Amino acid sequence: MTLRKLVRKNWISVGVVILFAVVLIAYAVRRKSESALRMFQAVAKPRQAIPVEVTTEDRDGDKKPDVYYYRTDGKLFRINSDRNYDGKLDEWIDTVGEHWQFRKADENFDRVVDVTETFSAHGSLTVRERDLDRDNVFDFKEFFDESTRLEHSEQDTNEDGKPDVWKYYKDGNLTHREIDSNFDGKPDRTQTFDEKGELVK
Repeated sequence: MTLRKLVRKNWISVGVVILFAVVLIAYAVRRKSESALRMFQAVAKPRQAIPVEVTTEDRDGDKKPDVYYYRTDGKLFRINSDRNYDGKLDEWIDTVGEHWQFRKADENFDRVVDVTETFSAHGSLTVRERDLDRDNVFDFKEFFDESTRLEHSEQDTNEDGKPDVWKYYKDGNLTHREIDSNFDGKPDRTQTFDEKGELVK
């Protein structure tokens, strides 16, 4: 066999291998594309919207709704209220059935939320946050036990984002207070209170 024929034969073999490889790659790409298309179609398929039932309540008798109740499958999941009857919502409550889970409200009706409350699965208040100085930053936080009695609170008095006054309670009564007077993140003063809530030392 001449050298030219040998080279030609080898090139034919290489060409067949390359062609076979191209066919395999094209097949794999096609299968992958079909799989990706099926996944996209599954994700992109529009889901049937869950119907929401909205009922209202007119508390001040002016024939305008003041409270909105939102339900799906008959189960309550949200309550929005206008408590000062000015036509603007100022309280928003997320619920699971009849149990509150989260509440936020505009307590002074200035169109800014200044209190939030978090509840347990059973609807008991666990944490409350307030904006005491009305600067749109929460600076006071209260923690409650399972009986919704106040356990302790934290307050940021210098607006650095860190608490510097801690109050502790027993059976709802203030027992002692810790103060970080130099704002280094650590209490350096402690005050004790008697059963009447009066300062002892």
